[in-house]
Amino acid sequence: GAAWALAAEANTLLISGDSHNGWAFDIAQDGTPAAVEFGGTSVTSGGMEGSFPGVDPGRVARTLVAGN
Repeated sequence: GAAWALAAEANTLLISGDSHNGWAFDIAQDGTPAAVEFGGTSVTSGGMEGSFPGVDPGRVARTLVAGN
């Protein structure tokens, strides 16, 4: 969970990368906003949505957006 972020009593920002996509997530603990996470995209690789053979990349992208 994100209890650690709430306990910090700060405006917590997480920066990550190497997921081959650029994205942002709101992180919550029991419905209470706790942090924001930004992921940096790769410069030389395609996005994750193209990594599933036989699956429409648009469908993968829509599923990832809906899950956020």
